Amino acid sequence: VFTTYGGSANGDMTFTQELLSATSVNELDGSVPMALYPNPVADGRLNLVLDAPVSTVDMLVFDANGRVVLTERLAGMGDMEVRMLDVSTLRAGIYTLRLQGEGVLATQRFVVQ
Repeated sequence: VFTTYGGSANGDMTFTQELLSATSVNELDGSVPMALYPNPVADGRLNLVLDAPVSTVDMLVFDANGRVVLTERLAGMGDMEVRMLDVSTLRAGIYTLRLQGEGVLATQRFVVQ
């Protein structure tokens, strides 16, 4: 947060800032870090890795217009476990994958070629 601002006739400007707190995105929304690969997807198989174990989570895939085009309930994912997702029914384009459940919220985009 900027606390003061100053300047002088010679054009020098000064700013004083103060760090109020260090906050990550995870602290703000309860998100869980995730990775999707390969991105872009060429063969209809997308790998999902979560950086935290989850018992049950709902996966929603949205197209570029915000319509839900794919849903699946994923259960029993361990920390750093790779889960293969079948996205072969999706046309070429940009999609957003959202995971949501108790204590879990994660969103990431991926491309289907």
